[in-house]
Amino acid sequence: MNLQDDIKNSIILSGAEEAGETLFEGMSLPEKNKADMLASLMAGHHILLTGQPGVGKTMLSTRIIRLLQDREVVHGCPVNCLIDSPECPWCLQRLQKGEKLTSKTLKGENRLVKVSGSGDLAVADLVGDLDPQMAIDYGIFDLRAFVPGKLLRANKCILILDFMDRMPERVLNTILSGLAGDTLSIGKFDETFPLDIMIIATGAEGTLNRLPIDLADHFDSISLSNSAEPEFEEKLFSGSTVTPPWKEEGMKVVQKTRNHEDLSRGLSIRGSIRYGELISSYSNVIGENAPEKVLPEASRITLPHRVKVAPHAESNRHADEIIDEIVQESLGLTGTKEQMFSLSKENMLAIVEEIARKDHFRKPLKFGLFDILLKRIKRFPESELANVHQEMYDRLALKYKNRDMDDNLTLELLSDIDEVQERQARLSAELRAKLEEEALIRTLDMLEESQILTRGGRGYNLSRRGIMLLLERLAPRLWEGSNITGQGKHKTGKKHLVGEGRIVGTRSWRFGDRYRDVSLNSTIRQAIRNRHQKITRDDIRILKRDIRTRMDIILCLDLSGTMDQLEKLWYGKESAIALALASSSYGDRVGLVTFSNMAKVVSDLTTNTYRLTERVLDLELKENAFTNIGYGLLTARGLFSRHSKSHSKQHIILVSDGDATAPHPSPGRFAIKEAAKTIRKGITISCICIDEENSDVDLMNKIARLGRGRTTLIEDSKSMKGALVEEMYGAAQ
Repeated sequence: MNLQDDIKNSIILSGAEEAGETLFEGMSLPEKNKADMLASLMAGHHILLTGQPGVGKTMLSTRIIRLLQDREVVHGCPVNCLIDSPECPWCLQRLQKGEKLTSKTLKGENRLVKVSGSGDLAVADLVGDLDPQMAIDYGIFDLRAFVPGKLLRANKCILILDFMDRMPERVLNTILSGLAGDTLSIGKFDETFPLDIMIIATGAEGTLNRLPIDLADHFDSISLSNSAEPEFEEKLFSGSTVTPPWKEEGMKVVQKTRNHEDLSRGLSIRGSIRYGELISSYSNVIGENAPEKVLPEASRITLPHRVKVAPHAESNRHADEIIDEIVQESLGLTGTKEQMFSLSKENMLAIVEEIARKDHFRKPLKFGLFDILLKRIKRFPESELANVHQEMYDRLALKYKNRDMDDNLTLELLSDIDEVQERQARLSAELRAKLEEEALIRTLDMLEESQILTRGGRGYNLSRRGIMLLLERLAPRLWEGSNITGQGKHKTGKKHLVGEGRIVGTRSWRFGDRYRDVSLNSTIRQAIRNRHQKITRDDIRILKRDIRTRMDIILCLDLSGTMDQLEKLWYGKESAIALALASSSYGDRVGLVTFSNMAKVVSDLTTNTYRLTERVLDLELKENAFTNIGYGLLTARGLFSRHSKSHSKQHIILVSDGDATAPHPSPGRFAIKEAAKTIRKGITISCICIDEENSDVDLMNKIARLGRGRTTLIEDSKSMKGALVEEMYGAAQ
């Protein structure tokens, strides 16, 4: 009987209800999660448990051994062969020598092997490796010199892969063999044998998206959340130490961390338990029982590092500040300001994109032309800003039906309101105009209080938080979901364009290598293979990592009049922001040069995504301007000359429709001449050509060929962002 049948029969014999009580005892999980877990176990499938830290993934995975029975295995077998069917090379070797195999009982609670994921985990940790002393005594080709790793020792057992998302690609390739049911090779030996295991993996949210599809295809994915039943969590929170008054205020804090708009991860169930324990002990230490004295201090110690600030709030808020705010609200110590309604996260993301994208909103806001802004809101009633303004208007109209508007309304206007109530007619034009103006003021105030807008001069600009929201809106998962990098024979281990410094193998030592990169395990193995009594220079092995070339990229963006067609400029801005986001995550620097009649440096090379985004949003087209591609390349080359090349690769990405119209008489020849000068400086050039009306694809192709880069033809401006990021990855090769 294999392991899957063992678990299935155990559930059938005890009944699903009793098996559930055994597995989920002391845990509060949704009924759906319980049913999913039992169904996958009965089907004999491997399971991936995902969720935030502290939701019970590891606890649940270790409890599956409660369903396993005792088994009679071969005594001394390193891989738990059954006594009635020994099949591993070690047992077969003993039988060939005439040894008699004896049995021992492998307890059900001992049929568990656990592996914790980390960047240092190696294939040898799972498959096994040579024991140096045994290799010297018996030789490296004797099975007795080979010590099986945890994957082999998990035969007939449950294998728990904790933090699977932290494991290197080479290790995942090895695990794939076990998942697929293939016979597994033993190290450098030719011996193979089939594995009988069930894998229960755990990982953070989104782990499934980061795994190679070949590997993910073998798992049933079950997502656990922090949402336990309130009564159950209150019991966990209080235990036997937190009194009912403490429970009420403390649970308010816990719930608010999970619903706060500036926190992407709230307090976990495990964090809730630790929080309750600390509150009680802290009050005993300081001899103070008042909640307003104890809760703030205890919260600062145990909460900030257990929550995660949302991406849009990272630039201007800290976890400590948010926790203090939550505690003050839970204790009722902060005054509640009158608020007509609140904006959802989706509303905020849509509004910041609209303000950045639509000049008919951005310019009146920036220059304080609020009468024009109100007309634009009426002109575009389907816009997000118009929807928020209408909501504010409706709330104000309802609010002021039965009370006065301070000094904002005259007696005549109040008379109009009474008339509306009596006759149920529409508000007068004068009152409506007044309410519309006040609704606009209230809307802008609300956006300022939400830290989406900030005052600048006479009007408003996007705030730091607003720009961070915009970045999240434009490129929310730009690089998430791509396979982790590495090397391997299986297709899941192919080399990708982006290096993350992961260990992908070893190589021979070369002069200049760092001592910290020496792999002792591989060095000892090499010495044994070379039959050396002492380690020599030829035996030293160095860790090999997938390091990506560092890039300095200048985006050369066309601002001539032809870029006004089909919102080319906005998609150019969006692409520049996406490029800055992708580059900053790998330590690359990005600069921005714009050109029309002439050219100018908008942003020097920087890793500051916020500063670059701020300047990109202020870009405006030059009406009736020419397209001087050559001068744009000249300016970009001059910007590179102010920076040391060091270990970075310098690259220019030219974004234009390619229709060079200046300087006369040969604008195309001038552009090609500047491209030739640029490549002689060791700077490569790639072109993204927007193939719309008046495009010159041939010129862009010539520039890219001279610049030893690539040409990407974009027929739809909306696809420019993806093309720009792919070009950055391609240039790093």
